[in-house]
Amino acid sequence: MERDEQKNSSSKLQELAGSGYEIQEGQPDIKGWDVQDATGRGFGEVIELLFHPPSQKVRYLVLDLAKNEFGLNPNKVIVPIGLANLKVNENRVLLREVSAAQLERLPEYERGQVNTSMETAVRNIFNEDVSTDYVTEKDHHDPTFYEHRHYDEEEFYGKWKTNLDSGGIKHENSSDGTPNSPR
Repeated sequence: MERDEQKNSSSKLQELAGSGYEIQEGQPDIKGWDVQDATGRGFGEVIELLFHPPSQKVRYLVLDLAKNEFGLNPNKVIVPIGLANLKVNENRVLLREVSAAQLERLPEYERGQVNTSMETAVRNIFNEDVSTDYVTEKDHHDPTFYEHRHYDEEEFYGKWKTNLDSGGIKHENSSDGTPNSPR
C-alpha cells in the first residue's frame, strides 16, 4: 500500500524513499543537504527526490523551506533538477538562477499529489520568457516535456554524473538498474 501512495498518478513520478530504487554507487545522496542561492543565502534543505521509474531519471528535488533566510513560508516545494548545481565537497546544492520570489510562488508539495497541473505550474514559474517557454497541461503529455533545460541532468550532476543513461538511480536489487522481480 505504501508504494501505491507514493505514485503520482498523473505524472507517474515517485519519491525515491521506499520505492525500491536507490542512488547509484558513486553518486552523492543529497538528502539533508543545504540549498542556497548564488550568494550563499539559505533556501532550505533537500528532503526527497522525485523520479520517473521507467526512465530511472530524477526530475525534481523536494525542498523544505522551513529554515530559509528569506522569510519565505515554510512550505515544501519541488524544483526541477536542471536548475540546481551540486557542490559535493561542501554538501550543498546551489540554485543559481532561482529567486526567493519564485520559490514563494511555487505550489506546496504534498506526497503523492504531484500531477500534470502542478508540474506545468512549476515549469512556468521558472520560465525566463513566457512568450516562448510557456507550457500548458497538454504540453506535459508531449514526450519532449522533460527535454527542457530545467530537467538537464548534466547541469545538476556535472562531473559527478558517471552514467547519464541511468539517471543516477537504480533498482536496489539489480546491478544494472532494472528490477529483478516485481515487488
